[in-house]
Amino acid sequence: VETQEAAAAAEEEPAVLPPGGVGSPKARLGRLATRAGGYVAYSVEHLGHQLFRATVRLAGIEAASPAAWPPAAGLDAAGEPARSKKLAAQSAATVALGEWGDQLALLCEPGADAAGEEGEGGGAVLRLALPLRASQWRGAACAVVMARVLAHAAEVRLLRADLLTLLPAASVPSCATLCGATTPRSIGGGGEGSNEMSAWVGNAVLGLCCKVAAVLALGAPPRRAQQVFSPHYYRWLGTSWLAGRVRSRGWEKALFLQPWAGESGITRGGASPETQKEVGEAVIGAVFLHSLAAHGVDRAMEDAWRLCSRVVLRGEGSVAEGWGEALAVLRPRLVARRPGPVRVWVDLLSLPWPSEPGLFASAASREWEGQSLEFVGDGVLRVLHSLHLLESLPGSTERGVRAAARIAMERNEFLARRISRVVGTDGSWLTSKLRLARDEVQRSMAEQDQLQLGDEEAFRLDLAASLPDESTKVLADVLEALVGAVAVQDGLERAGAAFAQVVLPPQCVVDELADGRVAGDVTQLPAGSGGASRWSASA
Repeated sequence: VETQEAAAAAEEEPAVLPPGGVGSPKARLGRLATRAGGYVAYSVEHLGHQLFRATVRLAGIEAASPAAWPPAAGLDAAGEPARSKKLAAQSAATVALGEWGDQLALLCEPGADAAGEEGEGGGAVLRLALPLRASQWRGAACAVVMARVLAHAAEVRLLRADLLTLLPAASVPSCATLCGATTPRSIGGGGEGSNEMSAWVGNAVLGLCCKVAAVLALGAPPRRAQQVFSPHYYRWLGTSWLAGRVRSRGWEKALFLQPWAGESGITRGGASPETQKEVGEAVIGAVFLHSLAAHGVDRAMEDAWRLCSRVVLRGEGSVAEGWGEALAVLRPRLVARRPGPVRVWVDLLSLPWPSEPGLFASAASREWEGQSLEFVGDGVLRVLHSLHLLESLPGSTERGVRAAARIAMERNEFLARRISRVVGTDGSWLTSKLRLARDEVQRSMAEQDQLQLGDEEAFRLDLAASLPDESTKVLADVLEALVGAVAVQDGLERAGAAFAQVVLPPQCVVDELADGRVAGDVTQLPAGSGGASRWSASA
């Protein structure tokens, strides 16, 4: 627990030195190794008759600086026998300083010093505050965890260096953020100390990028679009594909896995493909959330698209370098070939007149353009729901609370009732199929249900509704296509503001949803965890 807290406070607090004083050999060796990007591991052998001999191992330097000394295999130095483990470790550190001190000092000079100043790479060096109890080496477990924490820091620095080759420096999260993104829930305990939040958001963002790339990959419009671009989408999101992309970049090495003391030193188990996929989603989510806080959702999608296209898609489905360019390519492809009720949709949703009216004409059609907009809009809705829940439930650490709430907001029954409230009783301009579906949904509503679109009670009823599958699917597809049309034309920020009253429940309803009082099968969440949402009803 202390090491996790130490990693979060690394950039604000100075390192806690091992016992023996600031000038002791162990302290000096530890400071030099940490500043050089590596770590020190001690092992103590009991010789009998109260005699101990320690061996110190220096490793991880090459991970932080590929051309630096010493080799990645590490260096070992044995000390003189002593009458206690502490004295034996000090002896080994003294021998190691004599052999490696000058080289380590030279390695520390070009980069940032221990004060955490900006280094040549432009990023602040991550400093770890070491827990005093662990630094006293009371047993092999403490030593192994200490070494693994330092190794994790070195590996995260290498991950950040790789991200700097793919993204602008301002778009790359800090080492402390990436430490959380590469720490599984089983170790970090959920919340900000693990990758649970970033992986959850990254899954939604990656899904949207893959949907847009799948439509772009088709080129000319085929007749049965859904059966054509779905294989691309599911292949890119598959565990084997994404895990392979993570391994090709070496990101799986940065995972903080449970370590133990093995015969050859520090040992840790290999990451499963599912865990490798999770770290890929977490890194994408960390980049997205970092840009979201600084620049907004559209710039965050720009950075996420650039990362996904270069790592996950690798040029297969992407014909655009940036997110804005991808949407610009999509717009003319998805314009309807026949006129549609554009003015009605614009007035019902209180939107400005669109620059591409044909996109709204496509939304209500079941031709290729409408199916493509529905496919993209489904991904946009998932991102909007994820961000809404992330801000409405900021204190949620219970596993599955946000996921279950998002599933309730993505149900066809909920979306169908919401768009039915938008349309109202006048549906003369609808196609016959949509009109029949609208009538069936409205008949299922209670006679006394004459609530307005933004009423809290309307959201409660719509989230708990159970309707026939066919009618709800038709209407839900139209709503998703309309969301996709606004997002393709104006971006996610405008789409979130335009559909806030339609698809984003108010704060009190989200709290009840998380408590399980609106829809079933939602993990309970302690009361009082709500926060403000990015897109309020007044937007």
